[in-house]
Amino acid sequence: MAYGAGHAATPPVFVVTHDPPATTRLDGFTFVTDGITAAIDAARTAAGGRNVVVMGGGEVVRQSVDLGLADELRLHIAPILLGAGTPLFTGVRRRELTARSARWTRHATHVIYDLS
Repeated sequence: MAYGAGHAATPPVFVVTHDPPATTRLDGFTFVTDGITAAIDAARTAAGGRNVVVMGGGEVVRQSVDLGLADELRLHIAPILLGAGTPLFTGVRRRELTARSARWTRHATHVIYDLS
């Protein structure tokens, strides 16, 4: 399924939401209203053994990490202070993160952690 002229095919996308839209302008979106666990389970089934990527705001990331649904955490930290937003780790139970790699550019710092 292609998501627009000139673009490569994209894998299915599972969106966690309380209120799915009636229509979308792009194909390949499945709206999941049963929570993050149901969305990740559906994505894993669709992936057929391949890797699954979870992207989202602070709440989606926090739930994925806190529920043990992620084995890797990639943070892309831009040097911009917005002054508002959803805190990424509020309410997450304490756990060790093992840094696997870090790369700095003038636009962002990219850090990959293994979750243990």
